[in-house]
Amino acid sequence: MRQAPPGYVSPVRGLGATPKYPMYALDYIAGATIVPQKRPAGILDPLKVFMSETSETVVFVYFHCREGLDMLVQSFEELPIPGITTGMNRDRSTVKAVIFDMDNTLFDFVEAKMRACRKVAEFTGSEDGMELFRYFLRHAGGFEDMDCIADYLNDRGIHDEDIHGRCYEIYRKTELENIETYEGVEETLELLKREGFKLAIVTNADRKNLNARLQEANLSGFFDVTVTREATGKLKPDHRPILSALHELGVEPREALKVGDSLARDISPARRIGMKTAYAKYGDRNPHNEDGPKADFTLEEVRDLIGLLKPEKSEEVDR
Repeated sequence: MRQAPPGYVSPVRGLGATPKYPMYALDYIAGATIVPQKRPAGILDPLKVFMSETSETVVFVYFHCREGLDMLVQSFEELPIPGITTGMNRDRSTVKAVIFDMDNTLFDFVEAKMRACRKVAEFTGSEDGMELFRYFLRHAGGFEDMDCIADYLNDRGIHDEDIHGRCYEIYRKTELENIETYEGVEETLELLKREGFKLAIVTNADRKNLNARLQEANLSGFFDVTVTREATGKLKPDHRPILSALHELGVEPREALKVGDSLARDISPARRIGMKTAYAKYGDRNPHNEDGPKADFTLEEVRDLIGLLKPEKSEEVDR
């Protein structure tokens, strides 16, 4: 087998490549969902393809530049992957790992955030915490962007740096203090670990916030892998953070279940790469305002995972 050229980070795993479709493969590390042997239209020189001398189904890809990778993914991310079932996939017997979203899947982060916004509003003499909360809902700012607080204060004519600093402190402290796990989370994770499932988190939060929230929720010791925004430089619904977690866990997409409260950010990218999916309906604050594919399973509470993956153990989790 030919060696990958200098600078290449990992070989393609070959998932989805078959004798009938030798031109497709998944690359977990570089993150390209579908890697064609032939350059797609508009891609001038972003990649070279090196085929195995012994197997037509194994492909090595060398990306000359990150921009080329982004263009490639954008061109192919909506296409079906040959060899992977992307329809309803209810076979639970092959599940070896469970990948969770964090916020609003393990604990009610929206409630913690709203309380933090109210505290900041009170400090500035306002009674409307929702005004600040709406800043975090802007697409430009993002739900984790602390600049939303600065924008909120500046728009209200508050420019004093000391007040800004104090508002950040109040917000962070209040948000963290109000992190409370959903009922049944610890028991469910404990049972899944005891039954040998690998557990992971994929979140749009950064590493510092993930560590602080898991510690506050007493969940730090449950997870084998945690993938934050720093890992790939991409945010869900981009599928690359999920691919990174799968690679670290050492499992294929068909062997993992993705659990999350967002049809768009959690369920859609997981289904695109062939994972089984479970929609955490209990954590979705806007179930009627979000478009996305239907999940394989719907969880009314987190403990439904036990009945789903280990029905014979469901009575061990108190309800």
